[in-house]
Amino acid sequence: MSKRLTREEIMQILLQEIHSVGVSLPENVSEKSSFQEDLKMDSLALIEYISRIEQAFQVEISDDEWQTLSTLELVLNYVEEYYSK
Repeated sequence: MSKRLTREEIMQILLQEIHSVGVSLPENVSEKSSFQEDLKMDSLALIEYISRIEQAFQVEISDDEWQTLSTLELVLNYVEEYYSK
C-alpha cells in the first residue's frame, strides 16, 4: 500500500471484499461479526476472501494465522498491525 489507510478505510475494503466473494452483508454487520457464524461464509468463500485480502493489502497471511482470524475485528487489527511495523 502506498498510503497509510485509516481503520475505517480498511474496514470498508474488508466489507467490499466480503461482498465480492458473493456473501450478502447483514444490516447489523460489525467489527465483532464472525465470518462463519454471523456472515455465513462457507469454506470456499473464506479461502477466496483470504486471497482477496492478501492481494488488496499486499500481505501474506499463513494458514496458521488465518485460523485465528475469525472476525472482522481480528482481520482489521492484523492489517493495522502489519502496516505499523
